[in-house]
Amino acid sequence: MKNALRLADEIIEILRQGLTLGPDVMHFIDSTFGTPSADQLKALLEDESDSEAESLSDLVFFPDEAFRVRIEDLLESHDFQKDEERCVQDRLASCRPETILYLPDGRGSLTVAIPPKAAARFVPRLRISKTMDASILDAINESIEEPLRRLCKVRLRQSRFPCTPSTARFLARLFKAVQPGDGELLDRLCFLFHFIDDMPGTCDLFEALSERKRFYIKQLYRIEAIESQIVGKNMETMVQQGLRVPYLDKTGSRKKIRWIDEICLAVFNKTDYFIPA
Repeated sequence: MKNALRLADEIIEILRQGLTLGPDVMHFIDSTFGTPSADQLKALLEDESDSEAESLSDLVFFPDEAFRVRIEDLLESHDFQKDEERCVQDRLASCRPETILYLPDGRGSLTVAIPPKAAARFVPRLRISKTMDASILDAINESIEEPLRRLCKVRLRQSRFPCTPSTARFLARLFKAVQPGDGELLDRLCFLFHFIDDMPGTCDLFEALSERKRFYIKQLYRIEAIESQIVGKNMETMVQQGLRVPYLDKTGSRKKIRWIDEICLAVFNKTDYFIPA
């Protein structure tokens, strides 16, 4: 358990250096608890009689991407197993380290000990014992420079899809094709990983991506056709006549179509071109 204890000590040290609460967390806190001060937030976190304290601790003590990046090299250097993950979890819960929570917008900071229950849930979220495919890691190490390299590994570790041999080959090819200075790499990976998460494991990746592309194109044509019908007409009257205009993020859909083309060309050397009827 030597490596597990080393990892636990590294996690505790990072926690002791402090955590910065992001805008989403602060929005929830402010909307739920009425914009508390640092002292009021500390009191809320330490009030074990408050039923909302546990869910608040769960939200506050959540490892963000910056935290995950700092331990990724250590995770990669050792193939951690489930029993080692439990060892890290137990040490963190029993040690109950203090951390400094930094609030944005000059609202101050507070020092608070991490509750054992929050600590116990903190470690599984790091996905310490997830097995990372060696061929994908090799492709990332060969093709991607820091700091994107660690971020790609962190996002791969957080993905939920099973890494089958075909998925591993697909991702290794994709990472090998990454060009230096690719400013959309992380956004494209986020889209792709969510896509694979939702896809049945037996699906053909090229066909599945092409089908998603066809969906976006059909939706764009449908929206554009509706928009051409309503030019210069009274919208309220047309709604009363039964017109329904579905919402579609046209810019986002066009971007995803382009990403699918780029992914398919990089991995399969082809993409699917078509115009709907």
